[in-house]
Amino acid sequence: MRLIVWILIGLGILASLPKVAAEEVWVGIWKLSIDKSPPAAGRPRSQIVTMKSENGMAVFDEENTTAKGESYRVTWRLGLDGKDYPVTGSRAGFELISGRQMDPATVELRMKRKDGTVVATYWVTHSADGKSRLTLAWAGPEMTGPPVRVAVYERQ
Repeated sequence: MRLIVWILIGLGILASLPKVAAEEVWVGIWKLSIDKSPPAAGRPRSQIVTMKSENGMAVFDEENTTAKGESYRVTWRLGLDGKDYPVTGSRAGFELISGRQMDPATVELRMKRKDGTVVATYWVTHSADGKSRLTLAWAGPEMTGPPVRVAVYERQ
């Protein structure tokens, strides 16, 4: 029931987003808010995502600490053109990522194995004030049923 409430909140945020410049929304440092995110299997103890824009590409650097206290880093460069790009450091079973812009504040990301099999689909959207973002994750290529992970991030 709590997951359904989180999904409805997320959909409300999606419906209320204004049209803003994509770079203004995405660029920055984002920290996972443990207090605002419902518990989920495999959720890190902490996660900080730094996003930059370089030569028309989105450049991501994730600093993660697992529930067991192990630290690791995941990095990738991504064009929002639907093409596959390599990922370095993932522990979630994917080596490639593709993305496409859904609207100025929302992007869909697909995490894939080297053979092209989609292992997760993420829907990432930013709040109207640009201070927070919501990530919904589904296992596999289809966004059907409730997401397996809902995470709220706050701009630092």
